[in-house]
Order: sequence, then structure tokens, then C-alpha cells
Amino acid sequence: MHLDIKAEVFHSGDQLTVAKLLDLAMTGRHRWRPDRAVAESAARFAETLPFKAVKTFVEHALVEAFKPSTAEDTSAVVTAARLKDLVEDLSRPAVLVVEDEITEESFLLAVAEAFGEHAIVHALGQHWLRLSHAGGKDRMVQFVERRRREFSVLIRVAALMDSDRGKAGQRTRNDTYALQIRALDGVSEVHVWHCRELENYVPCRVWEEGFIDRAPAERDAKLASLRGMPHEDRHYVDVKKHFGGSMPRPLIPPDLRLTEADFDELGPVAVADLRELLAMIRRIL
Repeated sequence: MHLDIKAEVFHSGDQLTVAKLLDLAMTGRHRWRPDRAVAESAARFAETLPFKAVKTFVEHALVEAFKPSTAEDTSAVVTAARLKDLVEDLSRPAVLVVEDEITEESFLLAVAEAFGEHAIVHALGQHWLRLSHAGGKDRMVQFVERRRREFSVLIRVAALMDSDRGKAGQRTRNDTYALQIRALDGVSEVHVWHCRELENYVPCRVWEEGFIDRAPAERDAKLASLRGMPHEDRHYVDVKKHFGGSMPRPLIPPDLRLTEADFDELGPVAVADLRELLAMIRRIL
């Protein structure tokens, strides 16, 4: 998350807390691209500290302040009044509440790597982003509410849910759950899959690797049938039933590296949905 630190923080903020805030940027956990005035205030603050690394970091930020910048996805506005609460919230892992932590983490890692979202992969590896297991959608609202309590002023919590749709445009109880989550104080980030469920976003290359224990003729017939479906059918087919009621474990083999091209077979709507999910995750990081 981009840190929009106001100059007043370096003038009147608690010194130790400000140092912790800068450390969040120094480690790469959050991003900081100050304008010239703020960078100069930070440089004067850094002169009061006995840490050379902080001074070097702020000096580099001052140089960067003179270069053109691009807009950030999400900014945390840091003022002196909210400094302590914000630093505490920014120091906690962002939380994505999911229905099945193990399955969805392997899928999310594979998708993030395929689409070049290295910050998400890194955040998972550093435990700056954690997946919280809700055990299904029926208790999703309660789990999101519990995770929301961990934050004070900057609610870095999101939820990911299957839609359970059997056809395009169908409303299910999951749409109601999503509305209830968005009604929670400070929680707005909810992604309900456009397609039926997570398995509808898995490329056939994964099924080829995951069902190697199946009889080749049976596996190839199922794969050919799935590949031959129009997108509007493949988006809503019950993939578990299509493959006989069981899924590979793990869903994505750890040594299988997918590329963005692997997902093209799903069609532009599904690919856009994957990009929207990744964008949501970036916003809470």
C-alpha cells in the first residue's frame, strides 16, 4: 500500500512510531513516494536519528521526489493524529478470507505468478498477506467480521467467494452474503467469482497434471469434453462432477508453473475476473 505521509508527521509525531513507519517502507512492505516538501521534512527528521540506514533511505526518497510519479492503487493517508493506529494496522498482515485456505492459496499463488503479480507472491511468502479459512460460505460473514476486529482505522480485510451460479446472471445466497459483508463497518472489498466456483478458472493443463493417476482414455475424454465447451457453458459447469466428484490434492502441483497464456482458454470474461481479484488484493496489501 502507498503511504501518503503528511509533513506534520515528521514535525510532531512520536519519534519511535515515525521510525517504525519508515521501516515499513524500507523493508518494502509498503511503498512511499513523497513529494519534495514531505521528503525534505523527512530528511530533517532522519538527522535526529542515530540510524544511518534511515538517513540513506530518506536521501534516496528525496532524489526520487524530483522524478515524475504515477498514481498508486491505494493510499494510506498518515497524519499525526492517526499515526499510532495506522502504524499498528499497517504492521499487521492484510487478510483475505476464503472458503478453503489450502486450495485457494495454491491457486492464488499460481495465478499471481502467471499474471506477473510478484508483489502478491512476495507478500504471501513474507506473511504480509494471509489467507483466513472460513470453512465455506455460510460462515463467511462471521469470519470476515472477526478479522475486521483486528484492525483499528485501516481495515485491510477482503473476502473471496464462489458464486455457485448455474447460469449467467443467476442470483444465489452468496450474493446476499456478499452484501452482508460489504455492510460491515470498514469492509468493502468482496470478490464473488463471476463463474460458478474456483475450479472453473483452472486451465486444462492443471487437470492434465493433476489426474495422472487416472486411466489415460478416461482422463483424455474428460479433458476433451471440457475443452470443447463454449465459454458460457464451461463457466458454469460443475467441474467436480465432470471429473467424477474428486479434485487433485493439491489442486495446483507445486512444481507446475502456469503462464498467462494458459488461462486464455477460459475466455476474456474469466480472465478479466482473475485480474479484478488480483487488483482487489493489491488494494489491501
